This record gives sequence, structure tokens and C-alpha cells, in this order.
Amino acid sequence: MYNKNFENWISSESCTIEDIGNYFGHKVQYVSMGRSAIYHIIKNCGYGGTVWMPVYACSSIRDAVEKAGETVRKLGTEIPPHN
Repeated sequence: MYNKNFENWISSESCTIEDIGNYFGHKVQYVSMGRSAIYHIIKNCGYGGTVWMPVYACSSIRDAVEKAGETVRKLGTEIPPHN
């Protein structure tokens, strides 16, 4: 759900990284790559399930999910016939 007040607060100069961590109830950690963020989200939030990913997703994302200990299943593995 979109929350304009949250967007204004999180983008304000008075909002600190500690404030964001307190809001979500988790320690906030800076990462340099999206795949690192995915890994840390899965590890720190205790997902514990199968992650379904489209076949066209970047392999580095799949690797991050598997490194976090999750099972990856591919969506759309059948190639439609070419007409």
C-alpha cells in the first residue's frame, strides 16, 4: 500500500539509517549490489521457503537466493511453439 507520509519521512534529511532500522524492526545494512540486498533480506528476515523466479531472471540473482539457502524454482520453463 502506498503511503505518501512514509515516503516524505524516509526521504527527509531528518530521517537517519537508525530511524529506518527502528521502523522496520531490523538492523539496516548498506550493500553495494542488489544481489547482496536480496541475500541479506532472505537471511535476516527468515524467509525459509521456495523462491519462484522467471526463467529470464539474471543468474546472479538466482545464485544469491541459493547462497542464502533457499530453493529456486523456475517459472515459465516451457518455450511456446514458434508460429
